[in-house]
Amino acid sequence: MAGTLDRLSGRSNDDWVAADLEYVVHPSAPADGERLVVVDGHGCTLVGADGREYLDVHAGAWLVQAGHGRTEIADAVQRQLSGVAHFSLLLGVTNEPAIALAEKLISLAPEGFGKVRFCTSGSEADDEAIQLVRYYHAARGAISRTKIITLQGAYHGRTTAGTALSKRDVPGLPHVLGADTVLQVPAPTAYRNVCPEGRDLVDFCIAELERTIAEAGAENIAAMFGEPMQGPAGMIPLPADYWPRVQEVLRRNGILMVMDEVVTAFGRSGEWLQSTALGLTPDLILTAKGLASGYMPIGALLLSNEFAAGTEGVHGSGSYGGHAASCAAALANIDILEREDLLQNAKHRGAQLQRELSEMLERDVVGDVHG
Repeated sequence: MAGTLDRLSGRSNDDWVAADLEYVVHPSAPADGERLVVVDGHGCTLVGADGREYLDVHAGAWLVQAGHGRTEIADAVQRQLSGVAHFSLLLGVTNEPAIALAEKLISLAPEGFGKVRFCTSGSEADDEAIQLVRYYHAARGAISRTKIITLQGAYHGRTTAGTALSKRDVPGLPHVLGADTVLQVPAPTAYRNVCPEGRDLVDFCIAELERTIAEAGAENIAAMFGEPMQGPAGMIPLPADYWPRVQEVLRRNGILMVMDEVVTAFGRSGEWLQSTALGLTPDLILTAKGLASGYMPIGALLLSNEFAAGTEGVHGSGSYGGHAASCAAALANIDILEREDLLQNAKHRGAQLQRELSEMLERDVVGDVHG
């Protein structure tokens, strides 16, 4: 089956691959490596310009929750683009899809949440959150609260600040947050366990968090950023009691809690938000990826009422934040997830996948199976 681009141009697969190698940069991929030119898709199936069909086990990049070829989402985008494509939210102008989406997102958020800030990606959401948590404390006179805690193995985006949050060593990349601003603590991962023998894993990690706070001084720490399940680190689930215990420690020390749900939200974990399933009430929840199933670029920061009141008027969003067509795509996507009960399906298929993959543990070369 030929895809749209192939039909229009008449180019062969080899022609497309040659042009890609000549002109397109693929971050993290070899410059002269293999290329799959995708020209069509239906559900979980992708069609390449080579005429072959492929199972999209990566879901685009953990984001095509509703599957490829959903005409309902495409139609919603087309209807919006046929009228008002977009007008920036920066100056008080708004649009109906953005309002409706914000209302819907708050209905899915934990109790006490009341506002939404829009952006265009998960990386942008993390970057904006850094600015907001520092502003929140500075506005209250706590200007020393600038440090941020993250977990070892964390991933919080590809921006310079997000990379600094993750403490990833990129040659030549400056420490824009300050070399000693990001404080990393052990993650409670059962495989490759860093816990001393004889100690409870979660107890050890909570003690390390408290020790780090005491050494740095709570009065110098703005927030802790964390993924409910560590994504790029290996889709590592954390013990169910870990984040609730972390939340208690942070509250006691006046430190904000930012849950990075760019990967886990909108069904990837079988929940709208994994924070809610864990009983958490963080100050911010960061989302993107599955919000519009990748049909349009969009991200959203969900803010608790208290945090929203303390950061009102702070510059953000950018030219494309709350893009009308992106918000229309997100609304259509959420409708599909609800109507087809895809969150429950994710739970069933996740359990099936874990059950069948666990048989691989019988092989000596397999150390663990998780997800």
